[in-house]
Formats: sequence, structure tokens, C-alpha cells
Amino acid sequence: MDMEKTGTYLASLRRGRDMTQQQVADILGVSNKTVSKWESGAGLPDIGALPALAALYGVTADDILAGETRPRACADTPAEVEAYLKRRGSLRFRIGYSLAVMALAVWVAFPYNNWSWLCLLASPLCLWLGWGVCRSRETLRRRILLLIPLCALWLFAVIQLLGVWRLLVSAYALHGGVVRQFSWAALTVRQEAVWLLLPLLSTAKVPVESDIKARIEDPASEQYYPNLRLRYEQADSTLTADDYHYLYYGYAYQPQYRPLETNPALDRFYETLARLNVNAPADTDLLAVIEAGTEALEADPFSPQVLNFLSFAHAQRGDTAQAAAYRDKMNLVLATIESSGDGLTEETPWHILMYAHAFDLLAAKNIPVRESSIISRTVEYIPRVKKDEKGVKGYYFDYGRIYWKKPEQGYKRERSWQFNNLKPWKSDKK
Repeated sequence: MDMEKTGTYLASLRRGRDMTQQQVADILGVSNKTVSKWESGAGLPDIGALPALAALYGVTADDILAGETRPRACADTPAEVEAYLKRRGSLRFRIGYSLAVMALAVWVAFPYNNWSWLCLLASPLCLWLGWGVCRSRETLRRRILLLIPLCALWLFAVIQLLGVWRLLVSAYALHGGVVRQFSWAALTVRQEAVWLLLPLLSTAKVPVESDIKARIEDPASEQYYPNLRLRYEQADSTLTADDYHYLYYGYAYQPQYRPLETNPALDRFYETLARLNVNAPADTDLLAVIEAGTEALEADPFSPQVLNFLSFAHAQRGDTAQAAAYRDKMNLVLATIESSGDGLTEETPWHILMYAHAFDLLAAKNIPVRESSIISRTVEYIPRVKKDEKGVKGYYFDYGRIYWKKPEQGYKRERSWQFNNLKPWKSDKK
């Protein structure tokens, strides 16, 4: 094994992706000196970092150890093939499920047309064609939960088509009032069931880049970014969850968004927190936190950790209005991230703009976690210290937006937003 050849190979892979050693170190959770040692041939990546390094560069671990990209019969590694099959199966089910719901909605909306029964038959057929193979118990569990409302409506349709309603009417023919109630119930269910289908068509608000870019750049849109940002800075309480969706993810298109650059203001903010006695804070220290935090927000205006401490500092100084404003901002930012997926699978991750935001969300949910690991070029996995009662072992985050821009300097991400045992700040004052 030629370590010098491996080092040269790693350096060429990094340069081919326009990345610095610091950026690679931040992703892998190591120091830039370690990356430099690998590329200089003074050492080899350890067994824990090797899979993540291979996934980052789009090669195999064997390629790295050999110091060259070796030809292979299949262009994809087994892990890549497995990931592809997962994505394809998930997409197939979503398409089949959506078509099944729409076919059932057509049957409900047009109950008296002769052809409507075709849509009723097409509904389970579409679901069956889209079901595919469940590659995990978690996937099967989620699919079964989605199947429950559809099965309820299919059962109602079968009961009606088999004439059960007419049998009930005949059985109680002597009681006209009861007959009218049954008829009214059947008609109401058919007329209103279409509204019950609408939640099935709505999924997590996954950021759609074309939609976000179009809305935030259109001056006539309610989500025109300069207007949204101004309302956010003014702590406008009328901003909705939908507004925060475009506000948060639209920031990725702004020139101020530089997630990998150093943030000296944030370092000064941490220094002020280190001096802060949270049990008996001095007013001068609180003012220093407010000043440093306000400056840090210029580089990351949606940092939950900074918003949390600003809320705490203002509350300690008796400014309940400002404390509530920062607290509401923090809660809405965290809710926006959480609404972008469920974080339970690689296909449904939570989408973040900064690495720290992932740990901020988990800290706010009071979830202890371990070191993160790279799953793919855009997704990282943060395992829990201990799985919860539902069997969840960790959470997936999409960090792809962080590498849309590649500055010359790297940014060292922070793992925690708790200082001096201060938990996420919550005030009972309104």
C-alpha cells in the first residue's frame, strides 16, 4: 500500500470538487491537520472515516486505499445501488398512492356517473402497482398508516355497492324518520368524503427550489424576499408558517448566505456567554450578550441558539416584548425545519441551512445525540445516544444547500447551543 500515492489521489479528488481541507475536515468531523496528513502521505484515513470520505468524493474505499479509481464491472457500489433502490421504491409508492387517492376522489365527487365505478376499481389497482418492496420495517409501518383512511373509504364504497344501505332502508321501512336519517347519512358521507381525502394528498412541506426562487424574486408575490426579511427584522407577528418557509429556505439564494465562512461575531458571542452567570447575570454581561448576539445574527439571522440567548438576555433585563419576539422567531424557525420532513429516513430528511441548526433542533427537543456521519453527498445522520420508545435510533438532515456556494475559508460548526447549563429558554410571560 503506497501512502504517498493515496495522499496524492485524495488531494486530486478534493481539488476536483473545489473544496478546501478545512471544508473536508468540517464534514468528516476531524481537524484540517488530519486531512493534510492524509494528503501528504504521512498517514491513512482510519476505518471510521474511510466510508464517509469515499461517499464524499464519490469513490469506493478500495479506490482510496489503492490510490486510484479502479475499473469495476458495475459503475455503482453496493451502497449506491441500495440507495438508488430505496429512492426508486419510495418514488414508486408516492406516485401509486397519489393516483389511488385521486381516483377515489373522482369517484366521491361524481357519484352518479356510470363511469365513476371505474375510478373506484382503479384506486386499489394504482396502490398495488406502486407498492413495490418494503425494504425496512419503518417503511412498512408508515405505508400501513397511510393505508388506513383509504381502506375506510373503500369499505364504505363496497358496503354501498353491495346494497347494504338498501337492505337497512327495507328493514326499517315502517319507520320513515329512521329511513330518512340513513339516506341522509349516506349522502353526507359521499358529499363530504372528498374533503377527507385532501389531507392524504398533503405531505411534509419539502422545499421546492423552483417554487421558492420564483416567489422570493417576484416583487408582486407575498413572499418577495426583501419584504419578508424586513417583516422578520421588525418581529412582525403576522408572519405565517408559510411565510417562514420561504423566509428560511429563501435565504439560501441571498448573497449574505455564506454558511462555510468564518463568523468572528459568533466567536465573540460565545466569549460573552462564557462570562455569563446564568443564575445571577450582571446587567453588563446581559448587554454584552445582546450586542454580540445581534451582530452574530447578521451572518446567520435564523440561528436558534443565538435567538434563544437573546430571548433569555432580554427577559432577564425585564424587556418581555423583545424576549417574546426572539422566542417566537426561534420557535417558528425550528417549526419550519421540522415541517420539511420527518427526519426518520434518508428520503424524508429535515432540511437545514447551517450544520448547527440540526443540533439546535435536537437540543430544543431535548434529544441527546452522538457524532454525526455522512450518509450521502447531501444527507447526514445524527444518531441518538439511546433509541426512543418508538425505536427511533437517529435523524437524517439534508445539508445540500450549504455547498451551493464554496468560499475559500471553511466554517467550524458548533455541536451544542447550551452554555453554563442554560437550556432552551422558555418564558411563561406573554
